[in-house]
Amino acid sequence: MPLLSLAMLAIAIPFNMNNIRSMVATDGSNGFCVPLTNNNNGIVYTTFAAIGTSSVPQPLALVVDTGSYVLVAASTYCTQRACLNHRRFDSNMSSTFVEEAPNNAFLLRYGQGNITVHDASDQVAFLGLERATTPIHESKLVDIGLMSDQTLRGFSDAPYDGIMGLGKRKTTELNHQAFLEDMEIEGFTLCLGDPELHGDGIGGRLEMQSMLDVGNPYVTLSTIGKYVWGAMLDHVSVPGQPPLAHCSALSECASIIDSGTTLLLFPEPVVDSLYYTIEDGCAESDCLLTLQNQTTCSGPHFDGLPQLELRVGGQMLTLPPRVYMGEMEVDVPTTKEIKVGNTEVSVPWYTPGVRCIPLLSTIDEQTTYGPMVILGMPFLRHYSVYFNRTTWDMSVAEIKEGSDVCSKCGAPTAEQAATKSAEPSASMPLPAAMNAMPVASAISLQPGGDPWGSNMNDGGEPAPIRTTTDSSDKPASRPGAVASASVVTGAQWGGPMKTSLLRGPSLFGVPSILESEQSGWLNLNEAQPASDSKPRRLWVL
Repeated sequence: MPLLSLAMLAIAIPFNMNNIRSMVATDGSNGFCVPLTNNNNGIVYTTFAAIGTSSVPQPLALVVDTGSYVLVAASTYCTQRACLNHRRFDSNMSSTFVEEAPNNAFLLRYGQGNITVHDASDQVAFLGLERATTPIHESKLVDIGLMSDQTLRGFSDAPYDGIMGLGKRKTTELNHQAFLEDMEIEGFTLCLGDPELHGDGIGGRLEMQSMLDVGNPYVTLSTIGKYVWGAMLDHVSVPGQPPLAHCSALSECASIIDSGTTLLLFPEPVVDSLYYTIEDGCAESDCLLTLQNQTTCSGPHFDGLPQLELRVGGQMLTLPPRVYMGEMEVDVPTTKEIKVGNTEVSVPWYTPGVRCIPLLSTIDEQTTYGPMVILGMPFLRHYSVYFNRTTWDMSVAEIKEGSDVCSKCGAPTAEQAATKSAEPSASMPLPAAMNAMPVASAISLQPGGDPWGSNMNDGGEPAPIRTTTDSSDKPASRPGAVASASVVTGAQWGGPMKTSLLRGPSLFGVPSILESEQSGWLNLNEAQPASDSKPRRLWVL
């Protein structure tokens, strides 16, 4: 599937409103469903909203992000080349537009870069579909951050024009109401469907003001934090294997459920231990090593993989292999013969190829509750999550395997038929997706694998595998997003491949402090760091 068109939509395609009404699943008079569109095989999910005067609405594709809480939109204030590739809100076309502070600009910090915005307000309504012309819910006057400058990695080709913050706050740093507060949303359910299903409004759903029935009961998590949708993680294991020492009852981690993160992110010791534990818990031998040489996640080595067990917010949750494994296009290290003078020599090289690898990545961030964990999109494909903005609770329900309840709003229609990719590389190769999406620099490297320099390990062999950033064969020359746990030996891998996040957590609006600024967070019974030691930065969740 190609990237969404980034041209400004002057005229929307007429749409039969009988179809959109059939998609709206309600629970009471105020409930409605907002469809999400899957872009780039589950790399990012967007929905359309109309901004501005109802007579001349301006549709923009917005990425849904439970890690932030402001509505940010590309606008004509931004004249960067990257912004010109997008639909941009033009305030001159809206009679209801109000600029709150004409002479001031504000900086918003996200995981993929910064956005400078003008503080404004205007009418906003959910459209859901790209081709929709009539809102599925009445518009509300909403505070908006209009983009005037940005440093978001990959934004030029990204399939979204802005960010729809669904985070855990009622107010913003500018002392305005958060987006969902302006929209008068008291609670919502978010879940995602099969990442290989594509189509306008196909991929996921936001059930506003209600708890979506997914066929299994919801259980309530004990939550933490004022700024994020978080819960403590105190158990990680696979059946029949000892639980991990990290993110345990004696060493708890703070998990955040984030729709804006592509993968499952854990501290590096957890990821490293999981590779060994998954391998030990597999019914076959060398499961991960075998699968990473396959183009599909199938066969006896995939069927033999164990489930992951996570205790989140006091509830034991499981993730099957179909959730934590995935088919991704990566740069596979190999060698290439080149001529140096009159001599043929072999040099390290990377060639793109689809492989079945774990959708795990490392994150090295500390919070006031412990090391940070991000439960991203894979989690939301297995669990439907209800976010209660009245009690600030989160409740989760396991989605029945094979159900398409989270792939769309209501029943599919002829005009909105979902299509499924035959294979990931045919519909949307990840090289293009990687160019389109911001890439964080969380890299997990085996000692000796150096993506920054020579591309050779200490044994003179190719450096670890990584995600590709270009569809052509080329020598590696920049930090990678996939690495192996150990080095290559000939054509065989000495360890499983690892993947790094494609889109990472925004953490916008989450304050942080230096650990030394509050002695209450220091264990006074332990030796304190030397005075010249750099204090850790803690996220105040």
